[in-house]
Amino acid sequence: MHYVFDPLKNPFIFDVSHQCYPHKLITGRWESFSTLRQFKGLSGFTKPKESKSDYFVAGHSSTSISLALGAAKANKLNDGNKIPVVMMGDGSMTAGMVYEALNELGDLKLPVVIILNDNEMSIAKPIGAMSKHLSKL
Repeated sequence: MHYVFDPLKNPFIFDVSHQCYPHKLITGRWESFSTLRQFKGLSGFTKPKESKSDYFVAGHSSTSISLALGAAKANKLNDGNKIPVVMMGDGSMTAGMVYEALNELGDLKLPVVIILNDNEMSIAKPIGAMSKHLSKL
C-alpha cells in the first residue's frame, strides 16, 4: 500500500486493527511501537491524533468498505482527487455490510481501491460460499 499510495493524500482504511500495525511502523512510530495497546502508548487502531497518516479511528471487521464509501462520497462533494485505499481480510468477506457497500460503490462508480488480504485466517473458521470460493482461488 505504502509503495504505491501516499497515506497523506489517499485515506488508508484498515478493516481490523492488527492490519494497521505495519502502517504504524512505516509512518514513523517505530520507536514507540513497543508501547502499543499500553496505557498512554500507541493505540491498537489507526488514530488521527497520533499521526497525519491515519485517516479515521477504525478497526472493526467488515466496516472498511462502508467507511471508504463515505470517504469517496465526501471527496466527490469536495471536488477532491483522493482515492480511499482499503485493506481487508478474507474473514471480513462473510458480512452483509461488505456487500451493501460494494453494491453502492458499483452503482455510484466512485473510485476506491480494495486490497483483499486472503490469509485464510479469522477469529473463527470462515464459513460460507464466499469463503469456499476464495479458498479455491
